[in-house]
Amino acid sequence: MSKVLKDRLFLMLLPCLEIHAAEIIGESFNIGDYNFTVYYDGRVEFKGAPSDVEEVIVPEKITYKDTEYVVTGLGKYCLNKRSKLRSVKLPETITSIGEFAFANCTSLRHIDLPNSVREIGLQCFQECTSLESITLSYSLETIGSYAFDECKSLTSIVIPDNVKTIDYCAFYDCTSLKSVIIGESVQTMGSGIFSNDSNLTEIWVKAETPPYVNGTLGRDLNSDLIIYVPENSLSQYQNAYVWRSQKLQPYSPHEFNEEVVSGGLHYKYDPMTE
Repeated sequence: MSKVLKDRLFLMLLPCLEIHAAEIIGESFNIGDYNFTVYYDGRVEFKGAPSDVEEVIVPEKITYKDTEYVVTGLGKYCLNKRSKLRSVKLPETITSIGEFAFANCTSLRHIDLPNSVREIGLQCFQECTSLESITLSYSLETIGSYAFDECKSLTSIVIPDNVKTIDYCAFYDCTSLKSVIIGESVQTMGSGIFSNDSNLTEIWVKAETPPYVNGTLGRDLNSDLIIYVPENSLSQYQNAYVWRSQKLQPYSPHEFNEEVVSGGLHYKYDPMTE
């Protein structure tokens, strides 16, 4: 192809390239103390607040240039290193929480994720060292790698039934974690999910088919850790890679409900199934 033709082709494609770049970059703006980005497909992300913020209330809708938009995501790093942040309220329109969104929010003790959230990004709550509890969305499908890394005050976690993937080291170095419930739809678990969780003594797995573990459940696990599995699936777990090397204990549905309630764990059920 001649240089002239190449130049002409480039000029013809240039508007398309510019539009594509705009769709990726979007347009950022402030409303009060909050920063947002609107993308050219209509998506709006919450992108930030002042570094000394103590409370954040993300709005469901915002108006920009006389157009109303729905806020559907929390952007990467949006509240990273807000060390004074204690309270967060999110609308039921949020579907994704980006990488490092709450990382190093060392004063955050509890957060409720709205039931619209389907994805928690990489290292989302990393080093939230005061985080004692979190209520996950029943719509949640994916928990990213190192999502709760070094959440050293977290004592229990319930992974809802809609979750399919838990990426590697998701709960790495959660040294106060004692009890975990893994929902019935989990199919894939990355390696080292519970590494260094030295106080973890019980994991309840609701999945009838043993989830595939790409490696190990973690290193330096408590020697007293017991993994409770559905009684009808005990033989499958006893023959499944990774699971067969653990201390397995069968449970019936009745025992599950009784033990979980007495253990103080809280599960956010889908009201449509109750």
